[in-house]
Amino acid sequence: MFNEVFGYVVMSALGVPQPEVAVMPAPIDVLPAKPWAWAFVSCEPRPTFEGTPKQIYNYLDPQQHAKLVQRLFTCPALPLLIAADQLLKNGDRNIGNLVLTGKSSFVAIDHGEILGGGNWQLGDMWFAQQWAPSKLIENLVPIDSLRPELRSALYVSAQLVADKFFETQNELRVALECGSSVEAAAAMDAVWWRCIPIAEWFRERLKLVA
Repeated sequence: MFNEVFGYVVMSALGVPQPEVAVMPAPIDVLPAKPWAWAFVSCEPRPTFEGTPKQIYNYLDPQQHAKLVQRLFTCPALPLLIAADQLLKNGDRNIGNLVLTGKSSFVAIDHGEILGGGNWQLGDMWFAQQWAPSKLIENLVPIDSLRPELRSALYVSAQLVADKFFETQNELRVALECGSSVEAAAAMDAVWWRCIPIAEWFRERLKLVA
């Protein structure tokens, strides 16, 4: 629950497209004695809802894989999402965590694996500062095959999300109640430290010339 709320609030501040959400009681199967629990729920995007790329395309089929890559990589918001996921250390964003809402648009759902996973401990927030694998590019195509304009967009987006985070960090700390939540304060500090090297990570990963 914490990861979902934290991810939604921070990514909203960074400009990542997301659906409306709610925190509400929902039925669960794992606790028979308590069949209801509070859950973070993403609402169906309006006015258009196509489903996730994982539902629509069989990416193991070469032709459908090519269609998926072509469609996804022409979405203007993709570089921003990839950069934001890197900033929040989400190494599990995949084609099942996007909902297509048009020919070149989507919303992002499911932030449960940010900060290195849903079971992080407070001490883990001072994790080694390193690249988190980006499944949206590294599992779909070789990075060496990315078009120059997409590489540039990814690099620029890395700079943008870092700048935006620094600009909004005070408001975010208030919104996330960092003054009374040790976990939220630690998570914000961890993201702050990731802001410093993020553009350099992308430059090196994309083999861009300085």
